[in-house]
Amino acid sequence: MGVKSYPLERFIFECCPEDITCVADGVYLTFENMAIYSQKPCLNDFSLETDVFENISDDEYEEFYSKACDAAEISYQARFENDADESIRLWKELFGNKFDDSDNNENSNSGFTKPNKKASVPSGRFA
Repeated sequence: MGVKSYPLERFIFECCPEDITCVADGVYLTFENMAIYSQKPCLNDFSLETDVFENISDDEYEEFYSKACDAAEISYQARFENDADESIRLWKELFGNKFDDSDNNENSNSGFTKPNKKASVPSGRFA
């Protein structure tokens, strides 16, 4: 698929809200915001002022858009699912084995340590 690397990063920057309180909110809200763009957007590179999507065909964007809409639905369900096992299944549907559920698996050898307090998202811009 043509939407990759910097164009995807630029699109995520456009769509991810700044006031998120947890990673799950950032994921599902970013996908939901992407799903608003049914037509390929014009997103300028910040330094060059050229459209980062200009080399992405309409067909490639349509394929990406379809997947972003599917991901928006799945991530919303995963975020608000009350059953932990079902939520994990849905997140794994999106992220595959990169989604680490080792805090629910005593036999895991991934090096993951369950946090002992809630993570805080620092204010300000990143990068």
